[in-house]
Amino acid sequence: MKQLAVILSLSILIIGCNSNKNTNEKQTEFEKYANEIEKIKLPLETNCNEWLSSSQKGISDSLIKSFGIEFSNVYGKLSENENYTAIVYLYPADDVLPIIKTTDKNGNKIAVLSLYENYCGEDENFWGVSWARINEDLSIQLGDSLVTFERNENGEIIEETKKTEVRNRYFYIDNNGQIIEKK
Repeated sequence: MKQLAVILSLSILIIGCNSNKNTNEKQTEFEKYANEIEKIKLPLETNCNEWLSSSQKGISDSLIKSFGIEFSNVYGKLSENENYTAIVYLYPADDVLPIIKTTDKNGNKIAVLSLYENYCGEDENFWGVSWARINEDLSIQLGDSLVTFERNENGEIIEETKKTEVRNRYFYIDNNGQIIEKK
């Protein structure tokens, strides 16, 4: 019975050491990744009609896949403290979508916030735009507006059918990397 207890204790010790080694390796890999990313100058203002184009080059797709948002480019580091790192990624779509992702110091996801949430652009029956502002205190304002309308048989907008919707939302990144909406 004592032999079984000793073998079990040694197994637990070995497994624990390997687990700590893997955690430390992942932390070191994430730290190297995060240290390569340049800090973003704040305030940052953007809208879906003006693409953020100066994304950071030279970061491998495999690292972005491991720690960031797959298929995205790195725009820059938003913030970092002892609890989290916040990075802005640019996701390719019809419009380039900036997305904030916060991670712990091992690169594990804490929170994600897409800066454009609604319509952008226009077609025959609507016009829309989304915008965002990130302030130095890490408060975030997201806004969007949408105008819908009908057209007559000549393709002209029927003014009395116009409807406008405007939405503003406010968020902040807390000291633990959570992205919290202000109500």
